[in-house]
Amino acid sequence: RCAMRRAFGRVLQKPPRRGWYVRFRHKGREYERAAGPTKTGAAALLARVHAGLGQRRPVDEVLAEVFGDPVGPNLTLREAVPKYIEYARLRKKTTTMAGQEPRLRIIAKQPWAQRPLREIRTRDISRFAAQLAEKGPRGKACSGATINRYLAGLSAIYRWAIAQGYAATNPVKGVDRFSEKGRGREVYLEAGEVRALLDAASEAFRPLLAFAVSTGCRRGEILQLRWRDVHWRRAEATIRPENSKTGEGRPVPLPEELVALLRALRASQAARRIDGDDPVFQLPDGAAWTWAAVRREFARAVDRCESLPPWKATRLRFHDLRHTYASLAIQNGAPLHTVSRILGHSSLQTTMRYAHWSPDDRRRVAHVVGSVLAPAPRPGVETGGG
Repeated sequence: RCAMRRAFGRVLQKPPRRGWYVRFRHKGREYERAAGPTKTGAAALLARVHAGLGQRRPVDEVLAEVFGDPVGPNLTLREAVPKYIEYARLRKKTTTMAGQEPRLRIIAKQPWAQRPLREIRTRDISRFAAQLAEKGPRGKACSGATINRYLAGLSAIYRWAIAQGYAATNPVKGVDRFSEKGRGREVYLEAGEVRALLDAASEAFRPLLAFAVSTGCRRGEILQLRWRDVHWRRAEATIRPENSKTGEGRPVPLPEELVALLRALRASQAARRIDGDDPVFQLPDGAAWTWAAVRREFARAVDRCESLPPWKATRLRFHDLRHTYASLAIQNGAPLHTVSRILGHSSLQTTMRYAHWSPDDRRRVAHVVGSVLAPAPRPGVETGGG
């Protein structure tokens, strides 16, 4: 980073981001704001902040005057959400924000979110969590894991707000987290059910769905995949570190049928003059698939798929396609450690959560062990019925 130190604060750049920033400390807290495209302009803004604080004015009042910040005590949670999202987009992975942003926007729509951050209490958040447990945004009760993700996002907003001087305490700390036991739901599809689900999918959605179930990739990894990441001669796709949940890149092998499908998809996009930076999976109008569009099309495919048992149709999530990939691979003899590397798991223990064995597998194991342990027939003694 390039920085110009001052007696009060400093002006700095933060590559690869453009523009200049100012950073200063006041009463033990550090503040940072974007300050425009030029170093001279940023230094002028920092000088205005210094002058305002030198007059013993409240820091939030000075920031409101110089940078247009809402005055700290009056900043509502609804106003804080887009500010935090803008801040977090520069610091968190795209895949993380893709999951977090929809939850934060739902929080911002709650009636109590219209109140200033400092007036929201632990009991308000506890009631919201209880409502999610009874009925979530899509009409179904949220799991404990999902509710905890809402609370984690809200807590992140408060940590940011405290650092910026908008709040003094984090009321989310007082909310009990929900149990996540039983998260590993045993929902996976048999091969015939996978084929039926693909047949039920719309023509536009089918390639994305086929890629998911044929590679075991995560939702974010699929949506971030670019054509430069597809290697035709090696028949594999590269998941880049910045798009992976674990922060580690990995190659993913592509079945022949999937390679042929991707070639056809690439040919269908040729009229739009795409290049290596374009997303592999695009909507008919050329826009990239979003998680909302994937969720909508996946739900429609499940509803149209008559081959799925009702209990699977009501519980199946897009993430269960990853579960299905692991189960089918292991059931058909793929080594557990190889599947683990393809899925990008950090340990074999994680992969074991996806490795479900069919009744036939269990019977086969019992037969093998039984035949090994069976006593050898004694000479002259007939076996079997007669």
